[in-house]
Parts: sequence; C-alpha cells; structure tokens
Amino acid sequence: LPTNWSYKGCYTDGVNGRTLRSSATAAADMTAAKCIAYCGVRGYSLAGTEYSNECFCGNSIANGGGPAASGCDMPCSGAPGEACGGPNRLSVYEKAATTGGTTPAASGPSGWGSLGCYSDSVAARILPTVGIINGGPANMSAASCTAACAASNFKYAGTEYAGECFCGNALGNGHTKQDEGCDMACNGAPSEMCGGANRINVYEF
Repeated sequence: LPTNWSYKGCYTDGVNGRTLRSSATAAADMTAAKCIAYCGVRGYSLAGTEYSNECFCGNSIANGGGPAASGCDMPCSGAPGEACGGPNRLSVYEKAATTGGTTPAASGPSGWGSLGCYSDSVAARILPTVGIINGGPANMSAASCTAACAASNFKYAGTEYAGECFCGNALGNGHTKQDEGCDMACNGAPSEMCGGANRINVYEF
C-alpha cells in the first residue's frame, strides 16, 4: 500500500446511503492503490473499494456504515489476486495522522472571512441565490464562489457539494453551524473543502 495508508477492514455500504460519500470513481483496472491515489490526491483520509471496480472517498464513516464480518471478497478488476469489496461491502483503507476534512479554505479570499460549516437543505436554503461561477461548477473554489457573490453585491457566499455556489445577505431558514459533513473537495481546488451533502462552507464579506 502507499506510504501511511493501512487496511481498516471490511465495512457495510448503502445501509442509509453511502458509507464514504464525498467522492467516487470507477475503473476497469481498479486496485486498492489506484483508489487510494484517487482519494489521497483529493485530500481524503479514507478510501474504499467496492464491487470489483468502484472507489469511494471520505473523511469519516457515514450513514450507519460499520464493520462487516464478511462480504469483501470480490477480486479487483485490475488485480484479480486482491479483494475489492463486494455487493454493499467496502474494503476500507485509512491514511495515518490526518486532521479530518471539515476545514474550509484557511480564512477565505481577500476581504472574506470563513464562518465554517453549516447545515443546508434543498427545500429551505441557508443562502437563497445561486452564484454563477466563472468557468462553471468545474471551477468551484472559495475564491470563485465569493467572486461570483461579490459581483452581485452579496454579503455571504457558500460552497456546497463540491461544485455549487450560493449567495445571500442573511443566513436563513434556521440553519446552524456543524462539526462535520463539509468534507467534499472543491472541483476546482481539491485541497479545499466545498461543503457536502446538505452541508455548506460559508464565507462573510
């Protein structure tokens, strides 16, 4: 395995959603090392292979996933002598000495300060206006989102689900600060975190 990574064990997946929910890929030549490389370069501390050719990343075990006594016995599509999870089973690998993934960009771009991670929902947004990013969702970062919101004279900006940007002049709908869940790497800046599922990194001008 790559340096500082070790096998954590076989885990259930899909109990109440994805156990590793932050990023995913699939490949016809999947191996543990290939999955770890994919997750590691995006700043995640957990990588998991599943169903021979799938790879999932995260910084915490989510949605009720837990250790499984069996089921991680499907051969990797890229290394038949190696196991890559199974149906609803993840072979999970962990990077040592990590600090987790809820940290947004250090302090926000010039003029903007980070307020941290907040809850959000599609039905009742904390910030009501969609920010139009220069270059689209693939260019998402704290800088591109705050620039989009600043161009329309908004006071708050928020990055969510790796590629979404929202703007507003107040934090609405009773959403609160959260200790976890902002663990998806920004599409345009993989070293930064851009919220997560129903989680948003908020910045204030």
